[in-house]
Amino acid sequence: MKNHYSTLLALLFFSSMQAQVAIYNFDDGTANDFIGNRDGVNIGATLNTDRHGNPNSVFEYYGLNDNQITYVEDPIIDVSEDFSITFWFYLNSVNPNNFMYLVTSRKDRFGSEVGGVDMGVKSDSTFELLCRKVAPLDVIGYLNPGLKLNRCEWHFLGLSVHQDTISLYLNSEKVGESLIANYSAGSRITTSPFWTFGGNFSNFSTIYRELDGKLDDIRFFDNALSEKEIRDIYTFASLSTDVDKIGLLTNFANPNPATDFLLIKDDVLEHGQYFDLVHMTGGTQLSGILNSTRIPLSELPTGLYLLQIRDKKHKVIARQKIQKVAR
Repeated sequence: MKNHYSTLLALLFFSSMQAQVAIYNFDDGTANDFIGNRDGVNIGATLNTDRHGNPNSVFEYYGLNDNQITYVEDPIIDVSEDFSITFWFYLNSVNPNNFMYLVTSRKDRFGSEVGGVDMGVKSDSTFELLCRKVAPLDVIGYLNPGLKLNRCEWHFLGLSVHQDTISLYLNSEKVGESLIANYSAGSRITTSPFWTFGGNFSNFSTIYRELDGKLDDIRFFDNALSEKEIRDIYTFASLSTDVDKIGLLTNFANPNPATDFLLIKDDVLEHGQYFDLVHMTGGTQLSGILNSTRIPLSELPTGLYLLQIRDKKHKVIARQKIQKVAR
């Protein structure tokens, strides 16, 4: 399983994280909410290896008629107001005859239509988003950018809804935008008391349109993430906890978390190399020539940083995630 400390760093230290309501990262082998009490229930999905090679860190669903699903009996977020959802998914195959659910709040636990958000993959391998209201039931927002999703490959999805505008991101790039129909007249997406991952219920004992693939790091926000925030999340979550090209990071930087300085081990340091400390909400905060084993941090704000070491040709040769904490 993934190290929980590394996971916490990877998920909680963006400027937008104050708006994060729930995280389902499956690191402990359950569908529990990592930051709150909106725990889910898993039926049949099995633990498998994530995109960084960590075992038992994602849920895998095996498709049609396998009766596998994960559900959360909680509204999680109010989708009638601004909100965002991000997650990673991996397709083993597509259903040649029907839609496969990724993340949805379309129905309640008894299979009744309640509106909500519907995200999944069509039989032609394209991603489809539908946003619904009830009384009467109607689709008021729709997006299908028409991009073919490769199988056996991880994809990152970001959905951001701000007032009447729905924005969709795949692998951090904005791929579509749509308006909520009749928003000015009061039309809103209906908030559901029930969410499902990897499938849906026609009633509480019958699962249908199951995913054939994996889900990981499903996150809910009660605000609309900006394009930059979604790219920051994607960029940081794409990095392994040990992005290291030449075997330096085992004893690379100490301490982590850090307070007033970083200590670089003597056997790592080569004079003439460069370093950058990039804040994970954006922007290089500190950079220079690596001419000492000590990098001062006293002037930096607390938060999460990416330390990069570059050679004399400015090629990145090693990276390390660093948390600056208050003394």
